[in-house]
Formats: sequence, C-alpha cells, structure tokens
Amino acid sequence: MAFAIFVLSAVSLPSLGVSTQGLFRPGGQNLFESVRANAPHFWSWCHDHASHYFATEILIEGQVSGDPHVLNFGYAFVQNHFQFALIDIDDLGDAPFVLDLVRYLAATHSMNPQISLEDIFKGYDLGLKGVVPKPLAFFKNEYVIKPDFHWKAFLRLPLLSQITLTQQKLYQKVEPNFLHSLGVATVAEVRFHLKTGGGSQNQPRFLLRILKDNQDQLFEFKMLAKPSTSYWNGIKAAAVVAENFRQTVYRPLVDDEFELITTPDGLFLKRQKLKYSNVIEDLVKNNTDAENLSEYALFVAQYLGYFHQAQSGSHLWAGKWATERIAVQVGALKMANDYLIELNRLRSPPFHDF
Repeated sequence: MAFAIFVLSAVSLPSLGVSTQGLFRPGGQNLFESVRANAPHFWSWCHDHASHYFATEILIEGQVSGDPHVLNFGYAFVQNHFQFALIDIDDLGDAPFVLDLVRYLAATHSMNPQISLEDIFKGYDLGLKGVVPKPLAFFKNEYVIKPDFHWKAFLRLPLLSQITLTQQKLYQKVEPNFLHSLGVATVAEVRFHLKTGGGSQNQPRFLLRILKDNQDQLFEFKMLAKPSTSYWNGIKAAAVVAENFRQTVYRPLVDDEFELITTPDGLFLKRQKLKYSNVIEDLVKNNTDAENLSEYALFVAQYLGYFHQAQSGSHLWAGKWATERIAVQVGALKMANDYLIELNRLRSPPFHDF
C-alpha cells in the first residue's frame, strides 16, 4: 500500500482542554524544533484524542521511548565500545506502542517532508519482527573525536558566582550527592546551564570539571522533570522514574554512561560529557544530504520497532500490527498529521512552510 505524505485533512476533534493548551511550549526555528520541545504536550494531546484514531484493543501498552526522533538515538559509549541506544531517557514510561510510533512519524515528517513514511513503516515492521538493523555504510565515522568540543560550550556557561541565589542554594543542597557519586576527585570548576528551548528546557543542569586519575573530565548533572509520558499514564513518582531507567531495553544493561543520583531536591541524571561530535546533528542542521538522512531515519525506525519487541508482553502488540497493519498505519498517519496541524496552529505566527 502506498501512502500519500500528509495530505490527509484533519478530523473534527473536540476543543483542547486547558491543561493540554497550557503545556504547549512556543519557540523553535522550525516545526521539527517545535515537535522536539513539546513531548509533554504531545502525550497530553494523545490522552485526550487517541481514541478518535485507534480502537482500545490497538492501544496496547509497554515501555515507550516517549520522545523518539533521529537526534534522540545514537551510540552510547559502554565498556569502551559504541552501542546503539536511546540517548535521553527522561521520557521513558508506559504508554501505547503505536503512539510512540505516531510521535516518530510526526518528528520525521517535520524534520524533512521528503522522507518516505511508507519506508518508515517498513523499517518499523522489520524491527518489530526482531530484525536488528544492519550498520549503515556512512555511519562508520558516526563519532568524530573533537578534543575541545564540549570544553568550548562549557566555558560559555556561567560560573556559580554568576547565577541566582536560588540556583546557588540548590547546588549547595545537592553537591554532597554529586561528590559522593564522583568518588575520589577534585572539583576544579562548576558551571550552570538552563536551556530555554528543546525538550529539557527549564531543567537545571550543573556541569562539574573534575581532576581524576590525572585527567580533566567533565560531568553533567541534569535535574529530571516528570516524564512526558506521565501525561498519558498519570505516573509521576520519582521511584517509578528510577525503575523505568533500571528496567529499560533502550539502554545497555551495563550502562557506564548514565547514573541516577538521588538528592534532597529530586533525581538528577549524571552523564560524563565525552569528547565526540554526532555527525547526525550536522545532517539535520544542514539538511543537504537527503539520501543519508532518509537512510538514517529508516534505521532508527527499525530500531524503534526492535526496542518495542524486546519487551515482555509485546507479542500482543506485534500480533495486532500483523493482523491490522493497514488500519493501524492509516490511523497513525492521520494522528501524526493532525498533531502537526495542531502544533502549527498553536504557534503565533504559524510556520509558513507547513
């Protein structure tokens, strides 16, 4: 079956609730950036509207990535080698598998409308059948070592003495937990970062430059907000967030890149800022290599299906996908299309290229 790319007209939906409208985050230079910034809004919108697109028996739940797009997958550096994984685990949670796919469709189309969504479905189907994607030829140099890559960004951030008193007090409260996690090390410098855009905006991050084993190392501690999937399932407890992290199939079982740190002010995600640059970011930003970008989007779609099928109970979803695939794909296309229309409508002014 061939699919037209987002020419479907929006279905008639009831007006959005105040809570969903209040979650919308403006900003972003294009629709893709707006999609990335609005994972909480997406899952709240799904909670209100999913039943308009899918029968209840299609909404089979498992652990979803929560915010799937090409920049949120890549290679984790684990035990001295790279392993393909979900990069940010902030939005993990229980929700329907099909809605994770809907979000990936919306993100992919908003990134580049020329990417075939029929191919995305084919890739997802292979992954859901347990087929591991073959390495991409252009991906051999996926990570290019740049020794000063993160240090340049680090030095542009404000020092502790340059941030607000409230932010300084927060660091004083959580510092003992940070230092305990670092072990024997000397903290040479602490800087602060508060993103005003993207999916992790307004979440405090402390970056610590430490001296350990005669090496200069950089660690980020990011305060975790409630996962965006909590707007679907209503689960907000920090203990559940921690359990999602420990039980996830989206990261390696032995994960020496991430660590959850419990502090008096909530959970922080500790991550060493390794000295590599992601060539996929360059692909997306420049948007000049359509062939490789399309190939990578298909690659991620297959991994998304593979991660979905790797969970206990996913056979129910795989069975529904196998027997009702066409109807599910049509519903997924309609829902992704309508979500992008809604997101664009909320912008002021709307994007002209949509």
